[in-house]
Amino acid sequence: MVPSAGTDSVAGYLADSAESQPTLSVGVGASAMGHVMASKNPLVFDDLSGEKLITPAGRLTQQKHGFKAGALIPLLANHRSIGVLVVFDKRIRRFTDDEVSLLTAFADQASLALEKVRLLNEAEREKERAETEKERSDALYRVSNLLAGAHDTEEVLDLIVNESARLLGTSFCNIRLLEGGALVVRVATGPAAGRLMEAGATLKVEEGTSLAGHVMATKKPLHGKAAAQMLVPRAIQFMAEQGRDPEAVVIVPLLANGQSIGTLMCSDETHGRRFTDNEVSLLSAFADQASLALEKARLLNEAEDRERQATQLYEVTNQLASNHELDSLLELISARAVELLGCQGSAIFEYDSDRGGLVAIKTYNFLSSMVDSLFFKPGFGTPGGAFEQRKPVWTRDRFSDSSIARSGTDSEAAPPRCGGQRRRVGSNNHSGEDIRRSKHLVLRTS
Repeated sequence: MVPSAGTDSVAGYLADSAESQPTLSVGVGASAMGHVMASKNPLVFDDLSGEKLITPAGRLTQQKHGFKAGALIPLLANHRSIGVLVVFDKRIRRFTDDEVSLLTAFADQASLALEKVRLLNEAEREKERAETEKERSDALYRVSNLLAGAHDTEEVLDLIVNESARLLGTSFCNIRLLEGGALVVRVATGPAAGRLMEAGATLKVEEGTSLAGHVMATKKPLHGKAAAQMLVPRAIQFMAEQGRDPEAVVIVPLLANGQSIGTLMCSDETHGRRFTDNEVSLLSAFADQASLALEKARLLNEAEDRERQATQLYEVTNQLASNHELDSLLELISARAVELLGCQGSAIFEYDSDRGGLVAIKTYNFLSSMVDSLFFKPGFGTPGGAFEQRKPVWTRDRFSDSSIARSGTDSEAAPPRCGGQRRRVGSNNHSGEDIRRSKHLVLRTS
């Protein structure tokens, strides 16, 4: 129980009482006021000095201000105690039954007024909550509609960070995406963009290394004190220089098919701002929309790539079918392999029995000085491996791949050709689809 209101004549008493007894326990026998509130029955005494329910601190305060008699009446709302009406007198006197009845009537009026205010406040909060929910639903609906018809992923992501900032009442939001093993800022609100450039826009993806990196690694949201504890010293210093509260932050992961692909973060410059669970839930919903937009873009790109590759393979197949001159045919294959795989160069090898190894019989985009040095013993390099194993061999990085003998290129792939010849294609990164396409070309020459 805490003091709420009083007449001018008890202002000094309330101030002293709040200092000596900031709160009073509610319970039968705990204190005079606590007893009345717990028992829901009035308490009347004509002399405070002899009342056992008054606490020592309360007795000293009442004596200081000269109070002697008193009447304590419970405030009841729906049979529930919500407070106590207290009347003091500086004379020793006994409050009559009629006076207690009158005070009880006043207490009932006070209870009604307080209950009305409580209900009005609840209704107002419910109205605000409903309006907020509608606004959030409308925002998610707009994003969903845009996502359904948009081919511009940047437009969707930009809308998401700006709507997140608007609905959370802040101006600092950004989306980071995983690129090459690091988290890179993809989109940000205006105020966030400049500050991120100052602080450094790239972060590692590891637990405990940074706030965004930790959330990305754990796939769980963070906000408030837990988020502040994950900030690296450099970030804490940067936020202090900007006058920002390190706990006024919320960050959620972007998940696609159970895998983390990025993070969505919002922070507030208002000291003491703490994001609620509902706000974290809203931000998670926006993160889901961002993930859908990115996944849709990925699938569209893959479909377009497959269509383009199928068209190219069809064109190449037609060209191969109409070309009957071997040298021209090999030249066409080596050139088309580079085009289809997006690599830097290609070579077709043939086994030379006199030298006991594979020599290049056709190259594309190789320096002439390099061609004579292209020689592989069976089992060495990707051409030698494909020749010996009679199956495709490839590597992403031949310098770090211990299973591939050193051959002088960064990345290699070699499908075997069953007529005795072998070919090699150099590129930066080969997938199973790359190998399938290159093998398709080789089979056309067999």
